[in-house]
Amino acid sequence: MTSSFLSSSEAEQLLALPKNTLAKMRVTGDGPPFHKLGKRVRYSMADLDAWLKARRYSNTTLAQSA
Repeated sequence: MTSSFLSSSEAEQLLALPKNTLAKMRVTGDGPPFHKLGKRVRYSMADLDAWLKARRYSNTTLAQSA
């Protein structure tokens, strides 16, 4: 596995999210895209970056309407 892929716990640490948040987001479809490799879940750095950029807002009104 290359270093450009992160486990769920590594991705949560990188994104400063509480434990198990990404697991819940995978169920609801609100989280970043992920790769399922057997029982393991991996996130690519490119997908995490794109997901973060899509959630960038210039004011709270825009963020609330998203």
